[in-house]
Amino acid sequence: MKEIFLCLLSPALLLAQETAWYRFRVGQILEYKLQLQGTTSYSYQRKTEEKSNLSISTHLLIIPEEVNQGIVCLRLETRRSLVKVGANILEDLSSSETQCSPLFGVLRLTMDNQGNITGSEQITPAAINLFQFLNLLPKFSSSSLNPGSSWKQSIGSLNFPGLPLGEFEFTYTYTGEKNGQAFIRLAAGQNIRKTKSEKDITVSLQGKNLAGGIFTFDRAAGELIKFTGNFSFSLQTVFHMPPGPEQKTAEELTLPVYTTGRFTLLLEKTSHLEKNGSLKRRGL
Repeated sequence: MKEIFLCLLSPALLLAQETAWYRFRVGQILEYKLQLQGTTSYSYQRKTEEKSNLSISTHLLIIPEEVNQGIVCLRLETRRSLVKVGANILEDLSSSETQCSPLFGVLRLTMDNQGNITGSEQITPAAINLFQFLNLLPKFSSSSLNPGSSWKQSIGSLNFPGLPLGEFEFTYTYTGEKNGQAFIRLAAGQNIRKTKSEKDITVSLQGKNLAGGIFTFDRAAGELIKFTGNFSFSLQTVFHMPPGPEQKTAEELTLPVYTTGRFTLLLEKTSHLEKNGSLKRRGL
């Protein structure tokens, strides 16, 4: 009986029965390397398919501004960014340590210690929405996190100019822990089928969302260490519109649009930075 109680109270077992939390401290900034590589294609009625290669490399600074009763206010900035679409360089600040990226802008958000984003504010305009990337982060429940624990999260898809891509759904599974680091698997095999209407236009969506990846999370520090993943989607979007006054028939007009995307994503913590130390020298 004594051995049983000792086993139940062992640190390894107690840790396995605990949940995971995000922890932030004002004055300590997290820096992550973010890299996205992929291709997109776009086509519509009787038009040649347009393909583009996309490459994003930047450093994301997560700056806690205030922590109050489990809610943290975070300021997000990106530095040293290089963004290319095909042969076109949209932004190259890779040699600058201090200049914020105009493409990503500056974002402020509030988040609880379980990872639920409770509010967001775009401080400066942005062409690329960081909010979508952050919605991929695991949202932990208050219940214990044991190997095999699984839950679902839905996010709005990454923006594709002019097209509604619907919500993408992912499954998260805690697979275990090694050397103090917890591993969470992301997966998706979602069939997308949705119809929505706005005024006189109806939009029907049909397609597939596939994904696979691994989060590495330091539960003791309450920090994401790394994420690597692959994402792909194929989608047919059909716009149904009433005939215009110049149309000779009463039949509705339809415009089918086809989009695909394949991406690899890396998000990896590079260092802790202190406001009164290295950040000050870098102009923050």
